[in-house]
Formats: sequence, structure tokens, C-alpha cells
Amino acid sequence: MNYTKAEKASIAKRFKEFRKRTLMTQKELAGYLGLCGKEYISRIENGKHTPYPKTLRRFAVLEAQAKNGNKFNDQRKREKLSV
Repeated sequence: MNYTKAEKASIAKRFKEFRKRTLMTQKELAGYLGLCGKEYISRIENGKHTPYPKTLRRFAVLEAQAKNGNKFNDQRKREKLSV
């Protein structure tokens, strides 16, 4: 999917702000999203890569869970979100 520069910047900002708000590391967020490592998250946050639609859907689920009060404590140790 092709994103505009503004859309890429918006996605990057959402990922970074979410991670900081939930006190997650890049590695932890990658684990929640079913990704291999923190490098992928770093590239998204720096606007060098845009996530695949499946990753964006998983991220949307995480955002919704955070809004509903999930603190991402012990559950963090690695269940992939099924979307």
C-alpha cells in the first residue's frame, strides 16, 4: 500500500507515542505485534518503513486495549494478537 508522506509521519508518531505511553520497549511492541525484532519498530517510528495492513490491524487492537485500561503487564510475554 502506498502512503503519503503525511500518512507515514502520522503512523510513525502513533507508534512512538503509544509505546512511550504504555512504557513498552520496541522489542516488547514487536512481540505483541508478532514481529521478529525491534528493528522493524524502529524503522516504522523513524518513517523509513510503513507497516503491512495486518500489522496496523494488530496495532489498532493494542490501542483499543490500552484505552480500555489494559496495562500490558505479565500478559506481555508473548501472545500474538489474532486479527
